[in-house]
Amino acid sequence: MNGLLVGLHDSANETLGLGVFEKLSQDSRHISIRTPLVGTAGIRILQLGSINLDERKGE
Repeated sequence: MNGLLVGLHDSANETLGLGVFEKLSQDSRHISIRTPLVGTAGIRILQLGSINLDERKGE
């Protein structure tokens, strides 16, 4: 799932921004998502996309 594009939404399902999935902790309780979004406290819904970005290939 590394590099997967994700939508970041609030509790009303309004889009706040986009992010790129980076990693899932071993205990599956924490995730890392890279996003330019400031103030991530309002994120309540992650929408997994179908696009996978590969930085090594520039895609």
